[in-house]
Amino acid sequence: RSKSKRYKKVESLGGGGGGTVSLVIDQVANREVVMKVSKVTILSSGIPMEYIREMKFYMELGTCNHPNIVKMYDCYVDNNRVHLIMERCRGDLLDLVSNKDVALSIADVKAILYDVLSPLKMLHARYIAHRDIKPENYLVGSDRRLRLSDFGLSRYVGTPRPYTTK
Repeated sequence: RSKSKRYKKVESLGGGGGGTVSLVIDQVANREVVMKVSKVTILSSGIPMEYIREMKFYMELGTCNHPNIVKMYDCYVDNNRVHLIMERCRGDLLDLVSNKDVALSIADVKAILYDVLSPLKMLHARYIAHRDIKPENYLVGSDRRLRLSDFGLSRYVGTPRPYTTK
């Protein structure tokens, strides 16, 4: 069974510079997930580096099982476009703090700050700079915790330096 037939589109959720985002049903795992499809088609020279980088970071960070990083379940190429299958989230941090009908308590603000900073601490301990930190890239998970997403601009920013005794 081809990967593209595994996922049934429910609705379009929008898109951005990187591509389109849709809500789909994973018919094998029987769950709602999000499909991000690259805007750029794969060239004869191969997959654009930004997509390789995003897939690589999601795969590497997936092994950490960090509660504040969006999970990527699958990735594949179909019709010369990269497809990322990711955890379903509802809304983002910008929506959350912009909603004037919701009064945030001090405890809410502390929880938000923890969810924003916790994945950055883990990334920086691994010498990874996200490079696109903004409220729209913090998504609200089903457990109402924030999840950092969109690793297309991420880079390694250094390497640990061995200490010598000399």
